[in-house]
Amino acid sequence: MGYSHYWYRIETPTGPLPPEPADAYARLAADTHTIVDAAAVELADGAATPGSRAVIDDDGIWLNSAPPLDVETFAWPSQAGREPWWTTRPGERWWDACKTNRQPYDLVVCAVLIRAGTHYGPSLQVSSDGAWDGSTIDGRFWPEWTAARRLVVDLFGPTADTNPLVTP
Repeated sequence: MGYSHYWYRIETPTGPLPPEPADAYARLAADTHTIVDAAAVELADGAATPGSRAVIDDDGIWLNSAPPLDVETFAWPSQAGREPWWTTRPGERWWDACKTNRQPYDLVVCAVLIRAGTHYGPSLQVSSDGAWDGSTIDGRFWPEWTAARRLVVDLFGPTADTNPLVTP
């Protein structure tokens, strides 16, 4: 077990999962470039290959903390023009998770998930082992989502400060 984030697209209460917004991935990829450039976090590709960089291209977003702080790959594949690869269980579709163990790239992962909510709308749900307002564990404060919220506001302007996390 470890500190993780989870995200999935679900069917809306009024009907089936809407199609992915046509430009959602392109906007998310552009925002991810901006976040990566501003975050001052040493990143690597999804496999945490020494000396590599985060991969943000037409196929998807793949990143991890640079070694030796790497944990799990954050992966957001582009689905534009492709057959969906996600589950077809009723009420739940595309899903993924990333264990960051609060390593430095957690800032980037949380910021990207906040922006994904902006671009993919209400059919995207995010949950986390972290707290929207941070957590105190054994007397130490962990900023968790608060640091990512500040980064997103600094880069993209004021956003709704409403907790988008759903309780798992």
